[in-house]
Amino acid sequence: MSGKLHGGANEAAYDLISSFKSPEDAEEGILKMLKNKTLIMGFGHRVYRKGDPRTKIIQSWAKQLSKSKEFGKPELYEIAEKIEEVMWREKKIFPNLDFYASLVYHQCNIPTHFFTPIFVFARTAGW
Repeated sequence: MSGKLHGGANEAAYDLISSFKSPEDAEEGILKMLKNKTLIMGFGHRVYRKGDPRTKIIQSWAKQLSKSKEFGKPELYEIAEKIEEVMWREKKIFPNLDFYASLVYHQCNIPTHFFTPIFVFARTAGW
């Protein structure tokens, strides 16, 4: 469980989402990243080739939490939606669980450096 590709994608996805100031900024930034062939974390999956079935569930929680008066960050959710839209339009790549899970964790006030340990805790019984 080390690095962006092995458990830390949720942290990298949040860093990506939070690096943009607006949906317009996100579109411009993602297009530039794609042009430079930069890896966009939180997209695609080595097993789920036609879409990650977990994404819609966690995305609905991210959206619901973004509307919370106490913890909500609607601007981050809008940025995430724009990134998803651009990635689908340009590359036909869907978001995976980590992409929207990062927003759920953040909006629950979980520090970013705990995202990966939570990922591990949730899977321990299955492992």
